[in-house]
Amino acid sequence: MTYGYAPHPMYVQQQPPAHRSAPVSVHFIAILHYLGGAIYLLTAAGAGLLAATGGLDHLDTSRIQISQDEQLVATVTTVAVLAVLGLITIWFGRRLQLGRQWARVLLMTLLLLTVAAIAAGTWVAQDPTVLIALVQPAFYLMLLNTRAARSWFKNHTW
Repeated sequence: MTYGYAPHPMYVQQQPPAHRSAPVSVHFIAILHYLGGAIYLLTAAGAGLLAATGGLDHLDTSRIQISQDEQLVATVTTVAVLAVLGLITIWFGRRLQLGRQWARVLLMTLLLLTVAAIAAGTWVAQDPTVLIALVQPAFYLMLLNTRAARSWFKNHTW
């Protein structure tokens, strides 16, 4: 029975302060997603600006028989797809930074599929120099599986 008395401060176990921000490894991946999304958006803006100013008029379309209307539709579709991909990439990077476990699992699944595709491509091409493409997905997988990153996605602390 405590009779309403608080425990003596000397006997209270102090918890280490919880980090309210993601670990460096997660921030690094999120920043790369932000940069990738910005590149998508800048590419979409550049393609839209090029199409709007008539920069595509000098292209030789005689071999593929495409009309101006079809070229405009293709350009608008490309700009829209690039813009949407850019926004999704930035949004996904933010979900990672906020510690959403589903985002980590999805990214790790896509990275493992990438590793499998690179391995299959190396097998088909019989060219071991293709294996250099494994550096980026392997680095991402390593960063997502550090002790701090796992703790961040599980408990939002590290």
